[in-house]
Amino acid sequence: MSASPADRPTPTPRGGRIRRWRRDQRGATAVEFAFVALPFIFIIFAITEVCVANAVSAALDNATNQAARQIMTGQFTLTGTAATTAFKTKVCSQLNWLGDSCASNLSVSVQTFNAFSNAAKPNVTVNGAFSDQNLAFSGSAAGSIVMVNTYLKWQLLTPYFLTGFNATTDGTTVFESTVAFRNEPYA
Repeated sequence: MSASPADRPTPTPRGGRIRRWRRDQRGATAVEFAFVALPFIFIIFAITEVCVANAVSAALDNATNQAARQIMTGQFTLTGTAATTAFKTKVCSQLNWLGDSCASNLSVSVQTFNAFSNAAKPNVTVNGAFSDQNLAFSGSAAGSIVMVNTYLKWQLLTPYFLTGFNATTDGTTVFESTVAFRNEPYA
């Protein structure tokens, strides 16, 4: 049984095969998606990373403000190492969604100044790494000018954003919150 003439391929000139190949649209969607997939996934991760970073920063600001308010009103009067631990606990109670990692990744500094113009943040960077050795917790009295600084070490989700978030040499970034105020004239 031989094939009918309609079933046999007709010989085409060399240029015809190339034209047919160029008109063929099968697989075009897969190729186009391959070109777009990597930038699309990168943008999704970038949006997620920025949203998480903003949420962490805003939550740290809020927690710092809430805890600092207790210093300003005279409700928190401890000093020394016990004060640092107690103040960290107050800040972390506002950041309870971080779990146990809050206390180990949070550093605090409370300084008292005689004028707002003298207020200066402590240096927390040594050779590109975060260092809490210059942080202290000093007591304050009614009417004192106080600066509260909190620093939260945060592991980024994607390593591509380390330069954009000023990462430290250990691959984490440090979120900072600062509050400066004059204590109320509590008795």
